Amino acid sequence: MLQFPLVVTTQVDVVLVLVSLLAFWTRLSRLNSPNAVVFDEVYYGQFVSLYMKRVFFIDDSGPPLGHMIMALGAYLGGFDGNFVWNRIGAEYPSSVSVWSLRLLPAVCGALCVPLVYLLTLELKFSHLSALGASVLLLLENSLIVQSRFMLLESLLIFFVLVAFLSYLKFHNQPNRYENGRGSSHQQQVTCYPFKDVNNWWIIKDAGRQQLVVSSPPRPVRHGDVIQLDISNREAESESWKTILSEVRLVHVNTSAVLKLSGVSLPDWGFRQLEVVAEKQSKAPSLVWTVEEHRYGTSQEQKEREAELHSPTHIDVDRKISFWAKFLELQWKMLTVKQEDSEHKYSSSPLEWITMETNIAYWLHSSTNAQIHLIGNPVSWGVAHISLLAYQLLAAIYLLRRRRGLKDLPDGVWDQFVCLGCVCVGGWLVNFVPFLLMEKTLFLYHYLPALCYLHLLSPALLEHTHTQLLSRSTHRRALGLCVCVGLVCVYLSYRTFCPLTYGTPELSANQLQALKWRDSWDILYRRR
Repeated sequence: MLQFPLVVTTQVDVVLVLVSLLAFWTRLSRLNSPNAVVFDEVYYGQFVSLYMKRVFFIDDSGPPLGHMIMALGAYLGGFDGNFVWNRIGAEYPSSVSVWSLRLLPAVCGALCVPLVYLLTLELKFSHLSALGASVLLLLENSLIVQSRFMLLESLLIFFVLVAFLSYLKFHNQPNRYENGRGSSHQQQVTCYPFKDVNNWWIIKDAGRQQLVVSSPPRPVRHGDVIQLDISNREAESESWKTILSEVRLVHVNTSAVLKLSGVSLPDWGFRQLEVVAEKQSKAPSLVWTVEEHRYGTSQEQKEREAELHSPTHIDVDRKISFWAKFLELQWKMLTVKQEDSEHKYSSSPLEWITMETNIAYWLHSSTNAQIHLIGNPVSWGVAHISLLAYQLLAAIYLLRRRRGLKDLPDGVWDQFVCLGCVCVGGWLVNFVPFLLMEKTLFLYHYLPALCYLHLLSPALLEHTHTQLLSRSTHRRALGLCVCVGLVCVYLSYRTFCPLTYGTPELSANQLQALKWRDSWDILYRRR
């Protein structure tokens, strides 16, 4: 019986909503400014134009999903692809919706702020630490700049954070499989486009253990398990015959039908044709025919089994591990597209850590208004100090545990280790490969790794506050230092805002004052 009044109760994290709104404001406000091509927009814009014109192309700069997402924004804005992306600084005509071209990267960049908030909570740290991590991302000038233009990094960071959050949510859930099993552990099936011993299938009577057929042989009939659904049996017969019979192979438990997907597997799958299971349909691709069949007698059973397990065409390794596939992929990425030429704003990975480099993204044709990819120096420094502090603290903990001294309860220790695996491990995975590359590298390549350090800093401070400081005076002193640090992060953000948004225009002396590192290339016109 329906009861009145109907009451709905819900809980809203006001802090999460607030930081999310601020993130959208910092990333989406004045998104069509400047109304000119900014740095790598000249590069990615060409791909967007090709998508709009339905022109096929191949690009090895990255997976096509990011380009497709940017093309979606262009499509929603009515962009027809008729713009020549020939130089940085070229003015967009009134017919081009600049806002829509940059919208989806900006939205993904804004969503990274609440994602970091939720990630901190999934790591089992407090809402205060979650707020700190989101504020560090919110006020990171380099992330704001990279989010506000038609560039890929904000999309990459968004999907990486979503993947980590999804994994942690799954990891933190209780066991979903009461019987301890989560997969069928059945065989993978592929096809060769040529005649080969590997194309032979063993059709076995489900009620018999042996492969030897009875005498006289019993034909395979419609409905037998493995279930054969002979689709043209009205014209032929109930028995499965070579060439004449068209069959569908139906999985008994799921009723899914075996079919070719039309896709070839990658190199680790030796370019074999992918076979998948799909819900039953009358599509021709679900129909199979048999060119030849044999049945074995007891005298030739061993010989036939030896033939079936000894492929003659190619030695296929059926047990390629996840790590073998992963390492092969990383090696392909490291060795692709080697470049000999150096770019004016290229840099080395070690220069990213010390903030010795910047990139001039845009300069007004007649004024000193300009946009640079420069990080927030204060939060950048806090991030790398936190990285060193975690490693030092972890080394001390491990040495003491080796001596049988457990400074932390098991639950806290597990939390500390998980923090290192996610944050320090994430930083290493996104930074160390660049040390091995001979490609032309830029500062924006470091931004995914930097996000993990912004996640690490507040959590490490909370660990220090709750586990290492026993006196209230020490805790109050740490709290005061944190407040001062956040104020400095904000002031640093505000100081570099003119170079982040390109407005307001600064004088030559003001721009010179922002050159905190001699290696920074800040441009200005003296008047």
